[in-house]
Amino acid sequence: RRGSVCARTSAGGFKLRWEKRTLCIDELAECLSPEHVLRGDLWLFRRLTRTLDRRMLALLAAPAELDHAGPFAIDLNVASILAPEFLRFDAALPNALRGQVTVGLHPADILSDPASFLFARDFARARSYRMQLRGVTADLLPVFPPGRLGLDLLELRWTEQATSLDPAAIRADAAGIMLSHADTPAALEWGEAMGIALFQGKAVVPSGRPPKVANR
Repeated sequence: RRGSVCARTSAGGFKLRWEKRTLCIDELAECLSPEHVLRGDLWLFRRLTRTLDRRMLALLAAPAELDHAGPFAIDLNVASILAPEFLRFDAALPNALRGQVTVGLHPADILSDPASFLFARDFARARSYRMQLRGVTADLLPVFPPGRLGLDLLELRWTEQATSLDPAAIRADAAGIMLSHADTPAALEWGEAMGIALFQGKAVVPSGRPPKVANR
């Protein structure tokens, strides 16, 4: 699946900044194993996501897959950044996409193995990947303040709880925050009032696509 991460334009619309590429786990489960609840065992679910990471990286590393791709983002486990599949993906990445690919990491994955996270973060950033902390809700934001983990972006999921956050703190870090699940005008209004420029959600409709980069 492909989603859109957009920035507000001066005319009040949205301009696509990059695509979010994902595998839809729920649809895969419904198709292949509808009798199982995937998230019933979190350890097994995380193992499944690492398997799907490898599949995603293999798809992206296929010949000519990225020759004319625009900027994009993928979510990975920390362990997946250290796996051979990531090295093959990295070798296949066109030079023009260096600095244009965002890798999202989940907070629980970071906390479960901080040493591996630090190694993976430094390796990926040295290869010019942008690093994002994904899936942060309002109650978790004080635990993961933007900038403290040495990442480039933080995905803040919109909920009504977000309105209870300290506006001054949000505005101070707004340049590094992307507001996801922005499905309503209220979410957009709050994000814009906080100085957030990047949005993802049902209320965000891009008016154009980012230019495709040239091949190597």
